[in-house]
Amino acid sequence: MLSHIYIYRMSEKQLKKTNKRKTSRKYAKKQRFMVRNLKELVHIMTILTGQKKTPILNDIIDKTSKNIEEFVKQYSKMPGKVVTDIENDITNVIYNRKVDIKAKLFGYVELISDFRIYLNKEKYQNILQICDDMIDNLQHFILILNDSSYRED
Repeated sequence: MLSHIYIYRMSEKQLKKTNKRKTSRKYAKKQRFMVRNLKELVHIMTILTGQKKTPILNDIIDKTSKNIEEFVKQYSKMPGKVVTDIENDITNVIYNRKVDIKAKLFGYVELISDFRIYLNKEKYQNILQICDDMIDNLQHFILILNDSSYRED
């Protein structure tokens, strides 16, 4: 009879444990598609500058990360329905058609420029300016990284 109580208590502990896991998954905040990709962009840029450490590249990465922080602030202020509609359309497009790093960087340029298409120019002027700055920084980064414009080998 003593072992039966022990089994009951063990199953009770397992039940509590699974309930905790389910609630933590339920309330976990899902990161938006645009925010996740832009953070990935900064990560890729820092990995690529590990090979060529120059102050110019580090400056571009700092500017881009500041732009992304500002973008996330402005993006979180946008209405949820607008954000959901934009992200549903953008996630259906394949931006990175090749496995090459250059193609991935140009895929981010396309992603940001396509995001700009969905926004009203008068209503979202701040976020459009931030997107323009990010595109300029990213193109400058690609230009310095390659020492020429992109071409297929």
